[in-house]
Amino acid sequence: MLLGLIVLVIVSLYYGYKDIEALEYVNRVDEAYRGEYTEEKLELLAEKFKSQTEGEDFLVYLTVYGEAQKCSNILEYRRSVLNAAKRLKNSSDVYISRVNGRIEEIYEEMPDLEIVEAIKFDRIIGKLQWQRVEDIISILIIVFAASYMFTLEHGANTHKLVFSSLAGRLSTYVKKIACIAGVAIGLSVITNLSICAYALISGDGYIWGLPIQYYSEFTEAPYVMTLLEYVFVTIVIKAFGLIVIGVCSAVISLWFKKSIIPVIISSVVMIGGYLLCSYYANYRPVGDSIIQSRYEGYSIFKQYTCIGLVNNSGYYTERYMPVNVFNYPVDMVYVNIFINLLFVVAVAIVGYIVYRKKER
Repeated sequence: MLLGLIVLVIVSLYYGYKDIEALEYVNRVDEAYRGEYTEEKLELLAEKFKSQTEGEDFLVYLTVYGEAQKCSNILEYRRSVLNAAKRLKNSSDVYISRVNGRIEEIYEEMPDLEIVEAIKFDRIIGKLQWQRVEDIISILIIVFAASYMFTLEHGANTHKLVFSSLAGRLSTYVKKIACIAGVAIGLSVITNLSICAYALISGDGYIWGLPIQYYSEFTEAPYVMTLLEYVFVTIVIKAFGLIVIGVCSAVISLWFKKSIIPVIISSVVMIGGYLLCSYYANYRPVGDSIIQSRYEGYSIFKQYTCIGLVNNSGYYTERYMPVNVFNYPVDMVYVNIFINLLFVVAVAIVGYIVYRKKER
């Protein structure tokens, strides 16, 4: 576990540092074009950009004008969605009316946009969203830790002492599940903070206050949150997914006296599910086909399982995705967490029933 944790930190630091350097183009233009975004600055930059025909200044103003245009597109999109929601919330269909009322509530808040260099921001948030190698290492560590929690009693020959008291059984079981949760939370925190380590020490403090809408895949993101808030959300969502994986792995191990078999079973199931989720993430189905039907199954797997929470925690913040719950729109991330909460509680209860009835 210690070796795996060291590898996880090194890998996270490596991918966090890799290709993160960026040229500070924005700081090389006149102060009149920098800072808080306004439509007037966009017009001034457009005129300035047109007057630059060649040389280094052309590249500088092209980059800065592109950043300003990005701000304009973000605000224009939010205004268009907001206007459409205001019209559709008067629909005679109750659910449609409620959905658009919720959309109006979310999109009414406009992000505070600045004309800044967003290359470092893009790379950091992009890496936070896609952590393939780190996720696999984290799953292996949590599977190993969870599979060893209960088989340890047989290896150390202490299971008879634990089983000699009903109170001892419950107390031991609850504490071990709590330990698994602690390991999962720790893994999520270590991984995400390691990825952000370079930005934390490089003095680019301004990027932590930038809204996530700067990132190309989050242009349509409904929730206005800063990069710092997004890091916290990513940690929470991924930690919850790892907790579910850990509890499931621990319960699987209750049927065995040695950890190697449950480690293999849990690793194959969890890593296999993760790789399958990643594999289908590259498909974009067109028309009716086998891929279409498989993609629909993948979408359900991605949206409502613990693997989806770990595989792409940023998926739930990319766009507004309501789920119809008794004719009320509920954000998909809350539905997924609720489903997985019920699932992990049920698995833990079944595990305790098995644990309580094990031979002394």
